[in-house]
Amino acid sequence: MKASRKKTKNPTAVKQSPPTTQPSDGLSNRSSEYLYGGVLLLVTALAYFPAWSAGLIIDDLKFVIEDPIMTARDGLLRIWFNPLENNGVWPYLPVTRSSFWIERQLFGANLSVMHGVNILLHATSAILLWLGMRHFKLRGAWLAGLLLAVHPVYVQSVVWVAQRKNLLAGLFFLIALWSYLHFIRKQENRWYAVSLLAFAAALLSKTSVIMLPILLLLGHWWMRIALKSSDWVRLIPFFAMSLIAGLARIWFEDQSFGVSEVDSILAIPERVLLVAHVPLFYLQKFLMPYPLMFNYPQWAMDISQWSQYLPWLSWGVVLGFLYWGSHRWGRGLIFASAGFLILLFPVIGIFENSWHQFSYVSDHWVHLPGFLIMALLANGLVQASDRLPRWAPVLVSLPLIWLTWNQAQTYQDPVHFYEHLLTQNPKAWMAYNNLGNHYLKHNQNHKAYQIFDDELQARPSAEAYMNRGISSYRQKRYEKAIDDFNKALALEPDFAEVYNNRAIAYQFMEKYDKALADVDQALQLNPEYAGAYITKGLVYRKQAQIDLALQAYNRAIEIDPQEPEAYNNRGIIHHSNQRYSQAVEDYSMALQLRPYNARYFTNRGLSLLKLQKTHQALADLQNACQLGSCELWNKVQQQLK
Repeated sequence: MKASRKKTKNPTAVKQSPPTTQPSDGLSNRSSEYLYGGVLLLVTALAYFPAWSAGLIIDDLKFVIEDPIMTARDGLLRIWFNPLENNGVWPYLPVTRSSFWIERQLFGANLSVMHGVNILLHATSAILLWLGMRHFKLRGAWLAGLLLAVHPVYVQSVVWVAQRKNLLAGLFFLIALWSYLHFIRKQENRWYAVSLLAFAAALLSKTSVIMLPILLLLGHWWMRIALKSSDWVRLIPFFAMSLIAGLARIWFEDQSFGVSEVDSILAIPERVLLVAHVPLFYLQKFLMPYPLMFNYPQWAMDISQWSQYLPWLSWGVVLGFLYWGSHRWGRGLIFASAGFLILLFPVIGIFENSWHQFSYVSDHWVHLPGFLIMALLANGLVQASDRLPRWAPVLVSLPLIWLTWNQAQTYQDPVHFYEHLLTQNPKAWMAYNNLGNHYLKHNQNHKAYQIFDDELQARPSAEAYMNRGISSYRQKRYEKAIDDFNKALALEPDFAEVYNNRAIAYQFMEKYDKALADVDQALQLNPEYAGAYITKGLVYRKQAQIDLALQAYNRAIEIDPQEPEAYNNRGIIHHSNQRYSQAVEDYSMALQLRPYNARYFTNRGLSLLKLQKTHQALADLQNACQLGSCELWNKVQQQLK
């Protein structure tokens, strides 16, 4: 990326300071800025039009719908000052989480609003990339913003709602980068303060921005501004925040998620190979973004194959060539290329990542590095087409808009999303697992069984056997369920969740001794397993040992106060003992934690009827009907007639 510069006699000043003449993309007044910015916004909305009606995938439901803090009045304070509350939902990313909380307070659980906000954030990043490049007189500035806005590699970050953390982090990243570069050129402290604050906001949105301080160092070299001792001092807060954020992320994940060690998938020599393969893969996807898929097939890294070392040779040649030609093309080309690799470093393959069990690459990992690739592509296209009309490079965006539109359509609902993924990658066991669990959640147990059966053909695992067993006992095929649970335990003898589910199957078969034995085994493996205490309470209730059942549910709630099923089951006991007010309290707590559960509404409605609170009871039964459970509502309606 070559900028037009003026010469200066001061060796410590910027040797390539921007001219005071008209900007390189022809925008000379405020109205033009509004026009071109509006076009970027409009084109982004057009390319992502199918996303406005998209559904929720992967962890969206858990992150933005079922998180109880999202509906709590004091949620904003708890998000910032009680980060370990609601274990298992979020690491400490308060900026991202706050955006969802504010959204829920204003619009409720409106999916169109959620997707719309993500699209707006993405368009804003495109505008910031354009304005920043324009400010530094880099050619192709507006085209870079356009490419960022419509490139289909970004669909995963935009349409996957929970990846708002990527969008917010990217937006604040651009503010921090451009502000710092402006600061070192003009030495105005206010821009340093803006950069520092924006970087803090970026880290609190997603920690993927931790490599920014290295990029800022490289910025001094790009702008030919020598690093003085005062510059090093000013960079200390950036490096300190990166270090703290990285360590805090590890700590919070361990505290909040109870992360178990991920089995090492690759040895160190294989990781060294991966470091060269990953950037080339992403470059290929930026240049030829088809096919794109949510879960790319897993690569086979084999250190005995000489061809696996070619990417390293390729990178050596490319970087050497760039350095050799830097005097001709300008330092911006090296800045962008090296910056791409720097920003990609956390996910380049060196470090363990739970996603590696699915794939070594993912589109949402290249969100930040892609900014620099968009700048390179736009700059190259403009320079290569100097003899063509100014609008000619824009034609490149047309196929990208079409690809983005089609890619966004695949997110319309979980079933369509996972089925589409499986046509692209039939071995994507994550898709089988999530699709099967979707069917289980909606009581489509026969479909769930078929999906888990297909998963076992693609990848036999204890989890798949367990899930197929769950779908079997829900169809009252208890012996088949027990057989699958036994197969799961043969693969993983210490899988506490399998023992718990086998106990559930045994209690359906009225084999209560075996059920309690399995629950005890699950608790021996994991003494803090709230789900096992819930199962234990269920078995005791079936045996009419109400006091023991109540103790079990109390213990489950003590372990995990955010477990709605424990409150619901305890409410059932209170109702059966005619403690209707206490039952209503427990059902209300369950609904606070899981607001879209038909069973909880039905149960609370029954207790409210006993309390002769007919209006409230009818409202609950109607809510249950709207969620798919209409039997009791219809019965009450007939009685009222």
